[in-house]
Amino acid sequence: MARVVVVGPTGHIGNLSARALLARGHEVVAAARDPDRRALEDLAVERAVVDVLEPETIAAAAAGADAIVFAAGPPLVGPGPHDPRAIRAHTDGAEHTARAAAAVGARLVFVSSSVVFAVDGEVVDEGAPLRATGRNVYEAAK
Repeated sequence: MARVVVVGPTGHIGNLSARALLARGHEVVAAARDPDRRALEDLAVERAVVDVLEPETIAAAAAGADAIVFAAGPPLVGPGPHDPRAIRAHTDGAEHTARAAAAVGARLVFVSSSVVFAVDGEVVDEGAPLRATGRNVYEAAK
């Protein structure tokens, strides 16, 4: 089975991802600012302290990974204003994670939301048009 680093395992999608990977027999590294949070207390995972804005912390967690799931970043809903650090968690954090994955030859799974696409209620892929309303900080960050 694979060694998979889940960046953002204390959030909803990251936590569900970690649980699904464990159920399939994969080795999971829970990479979070606070990997001892309650959301992870019942999971048999390796824990790594990671700040997505500090690339060296992601690089350390990525060592030996076969895959990395990037599901980090706070929800950015509503008109704002939003903390610039929170926006950077989505933008710079994704870049730092992608670079760490490339450095170790790991596959990268980038988690986002369908809210970034200009279609509603449809199955979409990476080729779907992006929404560019400017009303949602999350869509701009993604």
